[in-house]
Amino acid sequence: MPGRPPPAAPAPNPPGAHFLHDRALTARLVRASGACDGSLVLDLGAGRGAITGALARSGARVIAVERDARLAAVLRRRFEGQQRVGVAEADLITVPLPRREFLVVASPPFSVTTALCRRLLGDPALHLAGAELIIVDLRGLEFMDSTGLHRLVAAQQRMLQAGRRFGLVRGGEQVQRLFDLTGLAELLTMADTPDELLEVDQAPGAP
Repeated sequence: MPGRPPPAAPAPNPPGAHFLHDRALTARLVRASGACDGSLVLDLGAGRGAITGALARSGARVIAVERDARLAAVLRRRFEGQQRVGVAEADLITVPLPRREFLVVASPPFSVTTALCRRLLGDPALHLAGAELIIVDLRGLEFMDSTGLHRLVAAQQRMLQAGRRFGLVRGGEQVQRLFDLTGLAELLTMADTPDELLEVDQAPGAP
């Protein structure tokens, strides 16, 4: 009799997953969020914990949500013994959300951005204190189809309707050409780096 098939490999992170490494940038993101001692903050799609670490240094209570088992193990090792940091090995779209006031500071994969915005902004029972600027980093992404475009446009519309901000870091040549050809480059807030998006966010009269 044939043997059992090997177990399925763990599901990879969604398309467009990316991880921040710049400590100065993550520190700026945390300062912009208003996270401080006593805040409850979710890092959704925590990766290797760059944002989680910056949040922990602010004195906030942090829940790092990561669905990749290997990365979740990295997070548990990195923050072992830090009572202010908890790690949840779960999908950011289905993980239970707090019923007390909380903040979100995250750099989510572009493929789940629309669903995440819908979840955070569409439930009046959630006590979301802040998710003022969602940055989707497309650097390293060399291909996007119309489905990806529609997701990003829908995500920006939801954020703007809620009075919040949404920005994209430009991707590869093919991806940027698609934005230019469709005219969406003029409708979406885009920059070459996350730092530039933070400056746009802070500029007087920014849309």
